[in-house]
Amino acid sequence: MKRLLLEIDAYLSHGALVFPSEIAAEFWRRAVIRRGSRVAVREDRLISWDTFKERAFEIRQEAVPTNRTIRSVFAERLIRENADCPVLRELIPPAFASDALGFTSAIESVLPRIPAALAIMRTPSSKRLISIRGDLELLRERYSSFMNDHGLFEPRWLEAGQHFRGGEYQLVAPELVDDFAEFQSALTALPRFNLGVSPDAKLTVFADSRTEVRSVLASVAQLLDAGTDPEEIFLTVGDLEHLSDRLRQESEKYQVPLVIRAGQMLSDSAVGRFIRDIGEVVASGFSVGAVERLALNRGIPWNDPTLNAALVMRGIEHGAIGGTSGPDPRWGRAGSQTGGRTIGELLGQLRRLLPKIANARSFRELRDAFRDLLSRLVVRTGWSAADERVLQRAQVELGNLIAIEQDIGLTVNDPYRFWQDRLGEHPYVPQHSGSGVAVLPYRVGAATFPRHHFVMNATHAATSVVVRPFPFLSDADRDELGATAADHDLSSAFLNAYSVSGEIVSFSASRSTFEGSALPAGVFVSGDRVRDVTPEEIARLRAGDSYAAEERFTDECSPLWFQALGAAAYVKGAIADGPDFTRKPIDDPDLRVIALRRLRSKSNPALLRLSSSHIDLFRACPFAYLLGSGLHLNELTLEVSPDDPVELGKLYHDILAGFFDELARAGTRFEAANLPVLRKQLSAVADALYGQRRGMIPDIVYDAHREIFDRIADALLEHDAGLIDGHEALLVEAWQRELESEDGFVLVGRVDRATQAPDGSITLIDYKKSRLPTKVSVNAGSESAIGVAEMTPADRAEQTGRLGSVQIPLYVRLLEAGGHRVASAGYYGMENAKYLPVFSDPPSAGEKACMNRERLDEVMALVDDLVASITERINAGDFTCNDECAGCSMRSVCRTRFHVR
Repeated sequence: MKRLLLEIDAYLSHGALVFPSEIAAEFWRRAVIRRGSRVAVREDRLISWDTFKERAFEIRQEAVPTNRTIRSVFAERLIRENADCPVLRELIPPAFASDALGFTSAIESVLPRIPAALAIMRTPSSKRLISIRGDLELLRERYSSFMNDHGLFEPRWLEAGQHFRGGEYQLVAPELVDDFAEFQSALTALPRFNLGVSPDAKLTVFADSRTEVRSVLASVAQLLDAGTDPEEIFLTVGDLEHLSDRLRQESEKYQVPLVIRAGQMLSDSAVGRFIRDIGEVVASGFSVGAVERLALNRGIPWNDPTLNAALVMRGIEHGAIGGTSGPDPRWGRAGSQTGGRTIGELLGQLRRLLPKIANARSFRELRDAFRDLLSRLVVRTGWSAADERVLQRAQVELGNLIAIEQDIGLTVNDPYRFWQDRLGEHPYVPQHSGSGVAVLPYRVGAATFPRHHFVMNATHAATSVVVRPFPFLSDADRDELGATAADHDLSSAFLNAYSVSGEIVSFSASRSTFEGSALPAGVFVSGDRVRDVTPEEIARLRAGDSYAAEERFTDECSPLWFQALGAAAYVKGAIADGPDFTRKPIDDPDLRVIALRRLRSKSNPALLRLSSSHIDLFRACPFAYLLGSGLHLNELTLEVSPDDPVELGKLYHDILAGFFDELARAGTRFEAANLPVLRKQLSAVADALYGQRRGMIPDIVYDAHREIFDRIADALLEHDAGLIDGHEALLVEAWQRELESEDGFVLVGRVDRATQAPDGSITLIDYKKSRLPTKVSVNAGSESAIGVAEMTPADRAEQTGRLGSVQIPLYVRLLEAGGHRVASAGYYGMENAKYLPVFSDPPSAGEKACMNRERLDEVMALVDDLVASITERINAGDFTCNDECAGCSMRSVCRTRFHVR
């Protein structure tokens, strides 16, 4: 390659050198100045292959050349025509003709290759190849007519030999160019510079990619520390797409400045997602999930991000699940709430602006609608520099589509979707300023010559370069057509080129990558040039690597001296020594009074207000109880749940409450002989409540659950016919009871259902949507009395700790304190039609209850102990966390299980 530098210096005065890529051409322009005898060089003397084709081949005609966008317009038109009357047989199978827009990219890629494909298929023998040839001939006819109608021509349909202008050119490694074979016959007279190959190149193989990345970056860091110019170091990375994030993370640790010269599709950027989400919002009928993705896209400088978040929260509260025929009407409720005037205005703007974009009838109309959205809802000067360039590039592509629409007269049925598709096919490479170590995708860095070139992840798969001139042919088709249809494997050519693409070239790979197991590149294996890293080399590497030393600290659980000093300084100075009520009680009397005031009864401020849910929450985590019941803090969630079990459970409860409430108001007893009438009454209540759409449940789920509830209702009525025949509906869900205690608390409970038998006794039912408590959790481990009253305080406390669900024992206590006698109680699972009898007095002849009346009395006494203990802790300001935090929604607030608090 040093010879190439001399060659360039001598050739610049009378000709141009052609390199395989623009990266290589750019490198040599700089190299001539840095290492040669010149202080300046003409850019047109060192050019890329693509630039060479534009300059050296006469492809200008009176017609306009096609491009990928124009081909895609034609492909989409053809696919729509083919859907109405299928004529293609192999390229688009008739079975897929009616829904074949996904074939657009494939058809677009076939068009430039039609003449070459027909040339190798002059006399096909198999039925499939005959059918493919028929499709190609039809495509040639349709595409030719399309181009003639619009003044277009296809550059790759022209024969290169007839249009080569000639000139002084020298080709550098042309064998690395994908389409060189198409032009080779016209360029036989041009001189070439062959890169050669280094027989000494070896592949160093690491056990895993993590070690490989760190090893290479450690080597680069040492070169930089020794004074090597960052621009004299290249990193070529096989499968860079999957390694770029790892490289960025590790390079920050080693303070290696990387300039990653690889792009992403415009559609994958924040701007691209913004454009895509516009259509998803409209297509989903303004579902809150789609609105959330659009409105909370942090890459977009919205006028008022807080208002956007408020809109999303309101949509979640009102169940704006979306629709198919237009915006979900539940958004109307969201905009009409008190204080929601500005939310309503924002929603109105989105409803007006977004459909104009998604349903635009022309590219010009699309551009105007998109600009209108940006001007009204986005801060014009708020874009980051990178996102603004992506936005400009996306708008340039839209401008190109407008030009095609106006100048050539091409139109498409769905301009917005077409624009989206184009953004998904256009890569964007950000422009980097400043110096750094260039990180290049595999292939583009070949034929360069930096002082140090590291070729990473040189696995067999990552270094495979296969050119498929006819991708629409199967392997069987290629075998039948022979060498003329064969793929061109350039893998060895590229590896050989890389072996001399630098003064010092280092190849490396891993046997275990982040994507799975891998094999070394075949060229090195066949030449017996694969070398596994030895444990001694790894040890030497780790000895000089400060981050490896940090890993040793993690592995050996003993800090290095500087880490210990740093941790001590952090603890001493960085963390304020404030109260931590997750670990110790509230000892400030004034603060304790403020906290307790929020937990007391409004009717009697001297008493704590406790319900079964309060008791369960305190037992699970006292601090979560303080946050939830005292401060009314809840976990913020933006999750959209169309089949929300909580919302459906509330719906079931409301229907049954309404049904029994009607019986109570009418003074009608529940008679087993009257089940048909009761069934109609319950169905009428269900119809009314199912008609009042609620929560995040979409119409289709409501309709499905309406049928499910009919089955629930039938099973429940049949069960009740044997349980409460002749009962009067006494209490329903809206009914609440309180019991004040001299021990400093008031117990409250909202009973799901209580019915009264002719003898005056009460049957109590608590509904569950599906899951029922276990018998052990209800009776604390015993069906019969075990003499709790005679137990020592320690044994009694142990029994209290065994309590599970306290709901029904608490309800029985509340009802019996009001003068009622509860004869039986149980839990009923609605969706699985299961009944768990808690107790029955006298014992029922049916399923055995969890406990007898004597044991229930003991359990209620244990509940009294539990409530007294909780009351004592609350009054003392003791809300310290339990040891177990699984399932707690407040962990992100209290941070009990976090390393750094």
